[in-house]
Amino acid sequence: MATDDDVIADFAAAVNMTGEELESWLDTEESKSVGRREPGDESVGHHSGRRIVTLLGKDNRDDTDGDVAHMRKVVGAPVVAGWMS
Repeated sequence: MATDDDVIADFAAAVNMTGEELESWLDTEESKSVGRREPGDESVGHHSGRRIVTLLGKDNRDDTDGDVAHMRKVVGAPVVAGWMS
């Protein structure tokens, strides 16, 4: 399993927009019109994007286990079964 430090580095390399750029994109109608969702809910990807904006605004020294778990989802890093439940 990738270490938290590896996941954080992979996340930084994978996210190719600044928080401000991503936030601007998330505010567009195009962004809001796509993705898997339940009726009336925000799409899964849109919700993840808002979480990424928050993560990009944080100092990595302040990352919680939940933050690193979301980064693992973003970069597709494997997790130990049950670890994120």
